Amino acid sequence: MDEDAGAVVVDAGTPSDGGALNDAGVVGDGGTPVDGGTPGDGGTPVDGGTPGDGGTPADGGAPPDGGTPADGGAPADGGTPADGGTLADGGTPADGGTPVDGGTPVDGGTPADGGVPVDAGNPNLGLLTVSKFGGGDGTITGVGINCGIDCTEVLLKGTVVTLTATEDATSVFLGWSGAGCSGTGSCTVTLSSATTVSAEFGPGTFPVTVTKISTGSGTVTGTGIACGSDCSEDVLYGGYLALTAQAAPGSDFNGWFGAGGQCSGVGGCTVNVTGPLTVTASFTAQTFLLNVGTGLGHVTGPGIDCPGDCQQSFTYGDVVTLNATPNTGSTFTGWSGDCSGTGDCTVTIDTVKNVNAVFALNSYDLQIVKSGTGTGSVDSVPLGINCGFGCTMNRGHGTVVTLTATPTGGSTFSGWVGGGCSGSAACVITLTGDTVIGAPFSGPTSLLTV
Repeated sequence: MDEDAGAVVVDAGTPSDGGALNDAGVVGDGGTPVDGGTPGDGGTPVDGGTPGDGGTPADGGAPPDGGTPADGGAPADGGTPADGGTLADGGTPADGGTPVDGGTPVDGGTPADGGVPVDAGNPNLGLLTVSKFGGGDGTITGVGINCGIDCTEVLLKGTVVTLTATEDATSVFLGWSGAGCSGTGSCTVTLSSATTVSAEFGPGTFPVTVTKISTGSGTVTGTGIACGSDCSEDVLYGGYLALTAQAAPGSDFNGWFGAGGQCSGVGGCTVNVTGPLTVTASFTAQTFLLNVGTGLGHVTGPGIDCPGDCQQSFTYGDVVTLNATPNTGSTFTGWSGDCSGTGDCTVTIDTVKNVNAVFALNSYDLQIVKSGTGTGSVDSVPLGINCGFGCTMNRGHGTVVTLTATPTGGSTFSGWVGGGCSGSAACVITLTGDTVIGAPFSGPTSLLTV
C-alpha cells in the first residue's frame, strides 16, 4: 500500500475485531494503529499489555463477541444458554435445563405449571364452561361442575357430561342453550372442543289459591282470579295480587283470613307473593223469619207447627212448603199474606215472610118442627128459636143450645123427638151439624057428660 505524508495505516498489524483491516487499508489518523500492534496512545496497550480488541480479551479471558463467552462459559446467543447450559429459546428452558414452573416449557408440549396445558400443549383436552343468566338463580351440577361456585372444568375430549339445573326457592329454571341442549331436563354434552352451556333462570312463580268458607255465596276476583270457577293463579316471586270479594244476593261477606295475616277485614285484599299462599274469603247466608198465623186450624211445615210454634228462621233462598188442616167444625178457606189459594203454600225465603192460614167455623141449621093437636111454643137459649113464630136458627159448630117447650090452651107437651133429645124437660144439644127436632103437643081433653 502507499503511505501518504509519512502516515501509517489505521489497522495494519492487528485488527481491532479479529484479524482484518478496519477500513481496507486506508490511513486512519497519522502514525500508529489505533488498536493493532502498537498501542494507540504511546507504546502500551489500552488495557494492560495487549490490544483492546484483537487477540486477547479486554478483561482477562476471551474476546467479548467471537469465540468464548463474555463471562466465562459460552456465547450469549449462539449455541448455549446465556447462563449455563441450554438455549434460551429453542427447545430447552430459558434458565438452565428445566421449565419455568417445574417440568416442561410454558408453551411447547407440556403445561406451564407442571401438568397439562388447557388447550394448546395437549390437543386431547377441552374446557367446559357453564354460565347462568336471567332474573332468577340456581345451581348447575355435573362432573367437576358446581356452578354456583365452580363453573368451569378441563376434561378429556370425548368425555360425556350430564348437567343438571336446580332452581333456588325463589326462581324457576327456564331452559338450556348452547352445545345442542334445550328444554328443562338434563343437558348431556360430549366434549369435542372448548364448549359453553348456558342455563336461564327466571323469577319463580307461586300459586295464590282462593278458598271460600260459607253458608252463603259470593265471588272473589283479581288478576287471573274469578272464583266462582277459577280460584288459583301463579304470580311471580315478589309480585302483588289484589283481590276483591263480592257477596251474592242474600249473603254477607264477613272478611278475609289466611295469607300469612296479610289480609283481614271486609275491604280489598292485596298480597305480596314470596311463596305459595292461600287466601280465604268468608261468606254467610242471610236469614229471614217466616211468620205463620192460623185460626180454627193447624199449619205445619219445616220448623213450623202452628198453633204453638208459628215462627221460624230460614236461610236466604230456602223454599218452604206449608200445609193447612182445619179443626173439626172448621173449613180452610185459603192463604193470605205471602201465599194465596187453598192448596199448600210454597214460599221462597228472600226477605221476612208473613203467611196467614184462614179458617172459617162451620155453621148449622137447627129446626124445630111442632106437631100434634095441641098448641104451644119452643124457645131457645141462645136466642134464635121462638117457635110459634120462627122455628129455625143457624149457629156455629159446637154451639150449645137449650130448648124449652111450653104448651098452651090446655095442651100437653108430649116430649122431644130427634136431635138426641127425649122427654118433656128442656133439651140441651151441641150443634155439630144440621139438626131437626120435633116438638109434639097434644090438645086438651074434655069431659063427656051423659
